[in-house]
Amino acid sequence: MLWSRLYLAAVPIIVHITNASPIPHEDGKISNVPLPVEKVATSHLLVAENVLPLRRTGLTAKSSTVLQGASDASQNVTSILPVHKGVGYAIKISFGGKEFEVIIDTGSSDLWLPKRGVKCSGDDGTSTACNFGPLADPGFQDGGIANETFKIQFLDNTDTVGVLGYEDVGIGEITVRHQKVALVDQAHFDGFKVTSGLIGFGYPSHTSAYDLRGVRVPYNNWLFNAIDQKLIEPVFSLAIERGTDGGQLALGGLPTVPFDHTFASTPILKANPSSASHEASNYSAYGDYSIIPDGFDLNGRWHAYPSLSELVVDSGSTLMHIPRREASLINDAFHPPAKWNEKLQAYVLRCNAKPPSLAMKIGGALFPIKAEDMILSRSASLIPDMLPKGHCVSGIQESVLGVSVLGGTFLKNVVAVFDIGQGQMHFAPHDY
Repeated sequence: MLWSRLYLAAVPIIVHITNASPIPHEDGKISNVPLPVEKVATSHLLVAENVLPLRRTGLTAKSSTVLQGASDASQNVTSILPVHKGVGYAIKISFGGKEFEVIIDTGSSDLWLPKRGVKCSGDDGTSTACNFGPLADPGFQDGGIANETFKIQFLDNTDTVGVLGYEDVGIGEITVRHQKVALVDQAHFDGFKVTSGLIGFGYPSHTSAYDLRGVRVPYNNWLFNAIDQKLIEPVFSLAIERGTDGGQLALGGLPTVPFDHTFASTPILKANPSSASHEASNYSAYGDYSIIPDGFDLNGRWHAYPSLSELVVDSGSTLMHIPRREASLINDAFHPPAKWNEKLQAYVLRCNAKPPSLAMKIGGALFPIKAEDMILSRSASLIPDMLPKGHCVSGIQESVLGVSVLGGTFLKNVVAVFDIGQGQMHFAPHDY
């Protein structure tokens, strides 16, 4: 995930020697009158028994068709914690018997923590603080892995390098024993003095363990081990909220926050239907939580989304990143228009600019994006001194290295259900 610079873009770029390639994919107030949402059957989705409140950070499994209807509220609740004014979102985990706060990231697949003695570097390669929260002990309670290394680079050029081993890891009431994890000894990252690493909820095919030849060694991460061990149903949900509450992570079903249970559904795209992984064979066809939207409504005018252009649903990204033509079209619709800043490689605009009316259409349903989510404040941008006076960052940016993502700009307006068992994403309006 990425937030040491202007914005987060959590989808990692794999930078190892062999089998290494970018992950496949890449009035300014919206009317209060609700846009039409088409109903989609999701009767198999239950309110989860394992609901974890999110904290903003300044940041063969059983098919989910066994879930029927809605039932009691969650018995397992912890905070989704906002990080740095909503630049990212974190949850609390137990790791080797100790508690850490980590970014929850659907755009990557590994759990990593910085260990004591971690060496940090800045954008210019010089030594600097990573601003991590508490650091992990150097060793693994269940033993290290001698012939593998961990290395990952994200789209914002942050990266981490470390070693792999096994630990017991818990989220709320659910503990996965002997989970493969990474301890980082080199990092170019910013934890905002709060977070201690990251937990990736992406598919196992994009985990970042490599053997001594530099060949990727896929493994089941925490989420997929919890599913395979039948600790949870093969589904999880995110209700990310602006403000101080952060929202909820629900494991095995739906969150308990109030929302409109009118869902729209769309398939999660397969990256390589013929691929197979020795540890994650049930999921090896999938890479990211990638979808193809129908298009978007901009100031009452319909625009079809580019043919075959995928969007990664990425909780580790602060903003939306879409193809250049569409990003330009939307940024031109601000009043006054947002302008491309060559130095920052981003659209910037007057902080008091009037956003257009914008709604994404997915699975036949329109999901409006609130005006307040379409401008990132100067302080949240992480680079206020680099922005022109009185200027902020647009919530709609160009794709990064060809990767397009639905980040916080969009996710703060929906409940997103990652239905792994059915291979679908479900979205419902979330007004709060």
